[in-house]
Amino acid sequence: MTGRGRPLAGRAERARQSPTPPRCHPQDSFAARAPPPRRCAYATPPTAPNNTRLLSGDRTHVNENTRHKTLTAATARVWDAFVIVVGMLKGGTGKTTSAWFIALYYAVVLGLPTLLLDADATSQSAYDWFKVAKAEGFEIPANLVIERYPFDDIAEYIRDKRAEFGAIVVDAGGGSAKLFHEAVTEANRLIVPVAPTKIERRKLIATFDEAERAAARNTRDVTAHVVLVKADDRTSLPRTARGKLLEPVEGEGIGPDRDEPFPLAETVIHSWVHYMEAFGEIPTELSEYGSLMKELNAA
Repeated sequence: MTGRGRPLAGRAERARQSPTPPRCHPQDSFAARAPPPRRCAYATPPTAPNNTRLLSGDRTHVNENTRHKTLTAATARVWDAFVIVVGMLKGGTGKTTSAWFIALYYAVVLGLPTLLLDADATSQSAYDWFKVAKAEGFEIPANLVIERYPFDDIAEYIRDKRAEFGAIVVDAGGGSAKLFHEAVTEANRLIVPVAPTKIERRKLIATFDEAERAAARNTRDVTAHVVLVKADDRTSLPRTARGKLLEPVEGEGIGPDRDEPFPLAETVIHSWVHYMEAFGEIPTELSEYGSLMKELNAA
């Protein structure tokens, strides 16, 4: 089955033993500019305002009046950010591009104060993207903050930042299993981008093993989704990869017997020039990433 995320192990048992209520934070970074908050925004998948059209054909549109109203309303809230970790224990899988497009979705389409954290200890590509875009004169959305934090205490840093943002997107680099693990301990959602190649599918098993270990320390509900990226439909690779992920042979899947299917999203991200040349720019067209986030938020 595609579309639905896989709940990572350890959560249900913890919930039966010691339920953890949602946290309300006493103050937020907007306090100086807004009246005292009247309610707490909990870490559930945010949705767009009812009168905002997310998709029209292949284009993602934003109603500017609606966005400004949403941002004004946001200043009156105390946030408990919805945390999305984009990660896989392999480099070059499209994590940074995915993290940027997803962060733009939450900031621009949903109008939420959003933090994009670059947790890649090796390359810091997400933060480099920001620096290049700024130097080239691209307008960074006012409600999108980009920071570097490739440090082992990233879980604590995420906890500290939850009250300030509606969404936190973490670009977890492929070079550090520890950073990936720590980020997942605070995640509400794990998104694993994978290209349709054999070597990347093999790395999925190690990624999910580490994610399961991290989930045992996560006091929140966390679900995992695999997203096929860099797909070229002119070849048989996407079709073959889809079959291998949904019907794995024994030893190549997940679960106790290594034979369960991966939680593959329906939406596929193709190898379009639009994505490959987006580095250092602020895309106004979210394309398939708009469809992906709409799918995952509705799951």
